[in-house]
Amino acid sequence: KTTTTALTAHVLRACGRDPSWIVGGAPKDLEANSRLGTGPELVLEACEYDRSFRHYQPAVTVVLNVEEDHLDCYADLAAIVDAFVEFGRGIRDNGSLVVSADWPKALEVGQRVKAAREDVTLYTFGVDNDARFHQKVGEGFLPASGKKIFFETRFTVSDATQIDWVVGLQVTD
Repeated sequence: KTTTTALTAHVLRACGRDPSWIVGGAPKDLEANSRLGTGPELVLEACEYDRSFRHYQPAVTVVLNVEEDHLDCYADLAAIVDAFVEFGRGIRDNGSLVVSADWPKALEVGQRVKAAREDVTLYTFGVDNDARFHQKVGEGFLPASGKKIFFETRFTVSDATQIDWVVGLQVTD
């Protein structure tokens, strides 16, 4: 989450935007883990730990994975999935949800949010053949159109680039 958040802010800046960000770690290519920019974007790393993420209302959100974590706050994996679905239902009108098709529970979250919120656009990514964005070894994600949007082997870099593609940036480098 930290790497994807930091890279999203970095790519936005590289494309001429001036986003605000809050990253949960110490990003290498950003001057600090938080910054108030002048642009309309806020890139925020959210954690499901205490369920407070359910109160956010993002325009675009990414679910990288959903797994048995923070079981001191949740009874089981089903409760974690339900919390992510509640978070997804809070996406702003006509917003976007980006989920990993390689994590079955993340995909379930996406499907359940889409069923509850028809106005939310659902994007999937991964090596799964059913993903909207596919990654092949040594390449970036390929939208169904076949046009490469990024050339990179690490999922986190491609995750960040996909987010930027969703918000309308033309990423070529």
